[in-house]
Amino acid sequence: MLGFQLDIKKKYELWSLVGPEPVRFSLLEFEHLTGLNCEYIEDLERPHCVVTKELTSFWEMLGVHVEAGPYTQEIIAAFARCEGWSRDDRKRLAYPLPSSLDILKAEMMELEQFENYPWGRAAFKVLMDFVKDIDISGCYTVNGFAQALQVWVYTALPELGANYGNPLPNNPSPPILAYKGRKGCRQFKEAIVSQTRVINFVQKEIGEMFPKWEFDVEDTPAENKIKLLFVKKPWKWTMDCWEVTEDLPDDLPHIEAWINVLRKRYDANPQHFRRERMCFLYHLFAQQRRFNYKDFKDSEPDQNGLGRRLPGGAWNYYAGTIPSFCQSNKVCGMDIDDVYAPVNYNDTHWIATWISIPKRHIVVWGSICSSISPEELDVVMEPFLYMLSYLLVECASSDEQRAQYSLEPFTYERSTNLPPARVGDCGVYSLKYIECHALGIEFSKRDIAKPNGKTMRDKMAVDIFQELPDAHEFENKDNDANLGTYEG
Repeated sequence: MLGFQLDIKKKYELWSLVGPEPVRFSLLEFEHLTGLNCEYIEDLERPHCVVTKELTSFWEMLGVHVEAGPYTQEIIAAFARCEGWSRDDRKRLAYPLPSSLDILKAEMMELEQFENYPWGRAAFKVLMDFVKDIDISGCYTVNGFAQALQVWVYTALPELGANYGNPLPNNPSPPILAYKGRKGCRQFKEAIVSQTRVINFVQKEIGEMFPKWEFDVEDTPAENKIKLLFVKKPWKWTMDCWEVTEDLPDDLPHIEAWINVLRKRYDANPQHFRRERMCFLYHLFAQQRRFNYKDFKDSEPDQNGLGRRLPGGAWNYYAGTIPSFCQSNKVCGMDIDDVYAPVNYNDTHWIATWISIPKRHIVVWGSICSSISPEELDVVMEPFLYMLSYLLVECASSDEQRAQYSLEPFTYERSTNLPPARVGDCGVYSLKYIECHALGIEFSKRDIAKPNGKTMRDKMAVDIFQELPDAHEFENKDNDANLGTYEG
């Protein structure tokens, strides 16, 4: 999840993007997971400390200097000789030591005060101070209560938690106790991006959704994510909800939002498009096929070549029940001839695809040829070529309809002589290729030119905000429809 982070200004909040869904890890999630006291307190790590005789005496019992404080080895050594200590002193020794010596010295001698201290908030701060500065480009370790971060992933992505978290029976509480976890290296990145059900955050009353921190910075876009996902109605999109930046359409939610714009326009005025037998699908359609292709290939077919394992939601796409926004309920092959979908390559590059079902052929439009080699594109497209032809046969409602199709793979070509894009504009251009082709408009090198990238991006942003005040309400419905891991 650290590799899917969004750019958030808040010091003590982490947001990750899973498919089109933002997921938050804040003090509220940490409190829910651990059950620890996370109440607000001023001077969290700088409490007033009075060096009393009792404190000095206890420090001497530990065998450490009152200013230096204990090291782990000294605490371990104290356990071997604490049998004759008072009950309260043994309790002080047994309590988990916090990160700050100042807190320890200030609170330790008053046990009631010590027990009521917001150790959860202190532990969360230690974890976030480390996570916010971590370099994940190589091997790394996580300091602090890292188990909470791991269990957050399990609870935010329930399918992943069920498959990888080794959950305990009877759902123990708090959730930090509900998973055993597993050892070993696993393909977590691929597992995360394939998730179809996401819990965005721990929900409380709207006034409690923004944890208070000293010296934190204002972050309107982060707060608007909460408002958007939490309030929904009557709260509406406005241009103030999300800053329009150069990366806007390359951010996955906005890629999906523009697909919704095209779906809405086509639903209202199909006569404006080049034909009336087409549909526009989300990036998730492509992502699921690529992620599940190995299982599809490895599954044994029956004597008719059928019975292989398809990704969850495959039949829903075939029957047009998803996307639920401007739901078409049109069946691929029977009512739909042309399918348009954006495809993400390696989290670095967007391409666009036009799937012609009658021709059994796919055209790929890419704005920066150097970003994906022909060999790499072959790998990206292979799942589509085989799984699309199989889908049409497997999901056919009758033998007569099934006879119209073949299990032979589709073919594909990479379109050339396209208007090229600047680095960072591939998402904008991929969406523009889809829009222009669907409308029957030529890819004009004058209009779709490098200097016009920002203009196209800004125009898309304005159209999204003006035309899609409620489109976000349909995303979770689509995720629920895809809960099954496999079909077929």
